[in-house]
Amino acid sequence: MESIENYWEDNSAVVSFTALFDIGQPYSCTQWGNVNQNDIPIIINDGNGFGNHFFNWFETGSAVPSFVFIDHTMTVYYKSNYMSLGTANNKINQMLNNCGALCDDEPDVFGCTDEDAQNYNPDANVDDGSCNFGMELSFGTITTGAIDINLSNLLPISGFQFNLNVNESENLIILEANGGLAEMSGYSVSTSEMGVVLGFSFDGTEIPSGDHHLTTIYFDSDYYFESEICFESGILSDSNGDEIPVDLGDCIIYDEPLLLGDINQDGVINVLDVVLMVNFALGMTIPSNSEFLSADFNQDGIINVLDIVQLVNTILAES
Repeated sequence: MESIENYWEDNSAVVSFTALFDIGQPYSCTQWGNVNQNDIPIIINDGNGFGNHFFNWFETGSAVPSFVFIDHTMTVYYKSNYMSLGTANNKINQMLNNCGALCDDEPDVFGCTDEDAQNYNPDANVDDGSCNFGMELSFGTITTGAIDINLSNLLPISGFQFNLNVNESENLIILEANGGLAEMSGYSVSTSEMGVVLGFSFDGTEIPSGDHHLTTIYFDSDYYFESEICFESGILSDSNGDEIPVDLGDCIIYDEPLLLGDINQDGVINVLDVVLMVNFALGMTIPSNSEFLSADFNQDGIINVLDIVQLVNTILAES
């Protein structure tokens, strides 16, 4: 047993221990030494060897010594009364081969383990999620009620889908998505109030590799509150319908302040806003969330003649 233990002592995937059912023969516990210290193999007291003990579980014809080999699934792989170093090494190597990478006696090297990634690390044996495939969706220019979505892609794509976190807040509602290279390429781009944006071509047109303004998301927002907008997930498709991994850009903070009276959000308060406010007050038009906030000039929760008067006075005072 000692020769086997010495041979495999430097392999962390191989653990050996001795179960003695007559601990005092031929040495006492003190003579055996402290368990598992100073590189001494583990030795346990197996009682008298009968009943619920290791020897009773694994013994081979009541013979002593009994050698038992247990694999990584905690299954008895082989057992015998007598064991040469050569046979032991053969059985252990067979178990290690069956175990595969799980039993590799190598230190953990973290990195990207996907050979298709730009930053593939051939020395890594533990994937740390850092793989970069040269495909990224990110946020671009932010304007009132609109955010550009950019795509950087080394490979052409035939479809895209991503989710934004707008369903986590009542302050941001997606209205539509259009513009950009997706529209120029004839893509059908659909959105949902839950933050899903999906685009593809009915005729198989591909978006070529490069750095692109992909599309623009238009939304209705409550400008009284900061809104953190993030990609929750994303997927790209090639022309065969196979997934292309994509990285997602950083979140952005949308915190454009509310300009009271600027109902059409063109940055100017004028007669156009007055007409919209009158329509709201008369019930001829139902305002969106952001339109209501801009039209409620006196902030009393109602759009009526008082707001119209204050808006007109403000315009005259600034003229």
